Amino acid sequence: MSRRAVIGDVETRITVRFTALVVAVLVLGIAIFVVVDTVAAGMRLDATLTRRAGRLAQQLSRTQYDAEILAEGRIVTAQSVISSGEQFRNVTEIGPLEGFGYLDAPQGRLRVLALPLGDGRSLQLVDAARSDIIDVVEKAAALLLVALFVGVVTYLLGLGFSKRALAPVRESMARLERFSADAGHELRTPLASVRASLDVAEKTGDWAGGVGRAREELEKASMLVDRLLELTRLDPSMLRVERVQLAQLLGRVAQMSGPVADTRNISISVEGGSAEVQADPILLERLVTNLTTNAVRFGDVGSTVTLRFSESVIEVHNVGMPIPPAELERIFEPFYQADHSRTGDGAGLGLAIATAVAQAHGWSISATSSREAGTAFTVVLRPVIGLRRS
Repeated sequence: MSRRAVIGDVETRITVRFTALVVAVLVLGIAIFVVVDTVAAGMRLDATLTRRAGRLAQQLSRTQYDAEILAEGRIVTAQSVISSGEQFRNVTEIGPLEGFGYLDAPQGRLRVLALPLGDGRSLQLVDAARSDIIDVVEKAAALLLVALFVGVVTYLLGLGFSKRALAPVRESMARLERFSADAGHELRTPLASVRASLDVAEKTGDWAGGVGRAREELEKASMLVDRLLELTRLDPSMLRVERVQLAQLLGRVAQMSGPVADTRNISISVEGGSAEVQADPILLERLVTNLTTNAVRFGDVGSTVTLRFSESVIEVHNVGMPIPPAELERIFEPFYQADHSRTGDGAGLGLAIATAVAQAHGWSISATSSREAGTAFTVVLRPVIGLRRS
């Protein structure tokens, strides 16, 4: 399965699960709401019915006939209906003589309250509003439609959110694919040279020369593997941070790079006052060494490579062939080499390792280049927070 298909499948699964969770919560909330609302409404209507019955019973205690009473309810005994109002039309069932109950009527099942009057008669009142709260199906259906709409909106929004959330993963996988392809290419090259050297030695009988050339190519392959391992093992959680005096560290880098610079008649100078930074000293030295080696390698013969520093910046500057603007961002990628650098023996990992070291510390690294101003690699130093200190 391709990287794009894998990411797309992950995005879809995340979105579907998130949407299912939201819809499930909504449905559960709807069910709870419908039940609570129905019960609460029933209790309110029962209370209203009780108050109405009490008021009408008081009126009946003062008079035996009242048009208002007959309009709202009916008076029954255990054997028959004595008088009946409009709401009990076509209802022949006697029903309860005390308390709440139900009556079957042409318009549906009615909730009834019977209040004894003390002389064998009972006052019955029907709750005309009860049909509004027992239609749970319509209420639930309407709310489920709302849940469905919310689910669709949630899916669309969740899909966009998952795409944005997985963008770094998508980018990382793309870099990993490029890294794997480039690593395979770079490793195949020295191995092919070893095979070719041995084939030539077999045909010509020059085993000493063939083995010597093969050994050189194997050393290159070994160096490449070491650098690949170094690049993949850079983990921020494993940094051993301490206070580093930049003047001492950069001076040591300049001294170690001196022999290589002398072969091209290039001098190395260090500029800066007293400054210190919190960093892993070994990795910081590797970062500056890689930048310095790169500056010496591509600097003009007889020029000067300058290492400048302060508490917030380290800059490595040289004068030489400028890097094209379109390549300034890509030179930090593993194995990438500008066209004019292909004549060297590097594998294109020095700047990638420097970048990985900077990022592990939470720093940033950038480059500017022009024929007039030269080429400058700038590392912006920031306080290292949350890392293990030695």
